[in-house]
Amino acid sequence: MHRYLVARRMDEAALMLEASDDTIARIATRVGYETTTAFSKVFHKHYGFSPGRYRSRKGTGAAS
Repeated sequence: MHRYLVARRMDEAALMLEASDDTIARIATRVGYETTTAFSKVFHKHYGFSPGRYRSRKGTGAAS
């Protein structure tokens, strides 16, 4: 169950990173993380990129 919840949060965060200009801190809070650091660690583990790098790559089609 925990893995499912993390995966859902990361999928939602990835969509927000692609579709909005919200700060990473705001996105972290919106998907349930109290700190940007905790969110960034989990996001990197899940996608292999930091949230900022994922966002910067969104236009290249390489982030998916």
